[in-house]
Amino acid sequence: MPGRVTASAPGSIMVTGEHAVVHGYPALVAAVDQRITVTVEALKARELRVRSDIAEPARYALDDLPSDGPYRFVAACVAEFDCGVEVRVTSDVDPTLGLGSSAAVTVATLGALGQLTRADVDVHAVALAIVRRIQGRGSGADLAASLYGGCVAYRVDPTLIEPVPEPPPLSLRYTGYKTPTAVVLAQV
Repeated sequence: MPGRVTASAPGSIMVTGEHAVVHGYPALVAAVDQRITVTVEALKARELRVRSDIAEPARYALDDLPSDGPYRFVAACVAEFDCGVEVRVTSDVDPTLGLGSSAAVTVATLGALGQLTRADVDVHAVALAIVRRIQGRGSGADLAASLYGGCVAYRVDPTLIEPVPEPPPLSLRYTGYKTPTAVVLAQV
């Protein structure tokens, strides 16, 4: 097993179909040019040590990983592999803007852990299960954009993940607030 590996994934935006996609309708989602990078290093101890730019460093026993808090997505990924690791998360994606930071950190963490353990992982399927456990619902569209990059046509059931060869140029405007995904999904 390699000692240390790094993986990264872009944040994302929903171009169209943002809430309808949760109900099985198609959506168009695009990666943004900001990434989350995750570096994992194997530990002999059965614990997760995690550091990032957005929260204080933390240390958890593998048998007592958090299901909430700033490291909940990282912890859920580590639980899938049940191996002691130190995780360092760096991000260009501002987690307060709604640019798919949870999806990007989940995809990058699973990718890095898969490389570290040399496990064959269906990153999208495992990431979608994690997101649904944590948020209650989720389509996986943002995960597809973080995993494949570019612009992606997506539908959850039956699953469709199809790159869009020449997406239109897009620009973003910030409305001044971001509502957490779980809160929005509870209202939809």
